[in-house]
Amino acid sequence: PSMPDEGEIEPFGIPYLFNFEDGTINNWAPQGGLTLIATNEQAHTGFYSMKVADRTATWNAPVVDITDFAKNGEEYRLSAWIYNDSEAEQNIKMTAKNTIGE
Repeated sequence: PSMPDEGEIEPFGIPYLFNFEDGTINNWAPQGGLTLIATNEQAHTGFYSMKVADRTATWNAPVVDITDFAKNGEEYRLSAWIYNDSEAEQNIKMTAKNTIGE
């Protein structure tokens, strides 16, 4: 597939910072015992995606800190494209955590 132009990827300003098109996991980090890999095995648009491997617990997940971009009192819309390569049905959950004051 061809890489969409930045306007298609970045309609609200910051999502472009969190994609994988440079072949890295960028600002994402592992939470718990798992491995994050930028891969071209499966992609929704463009050429790369993030593969999550070696999860040992349900709370193990990729995380990204948007503290530098989020503004108090603003509303944000989150979305993700998830590809499940296992035979079993999986429950997918997105979680937001407010760390102000910690």
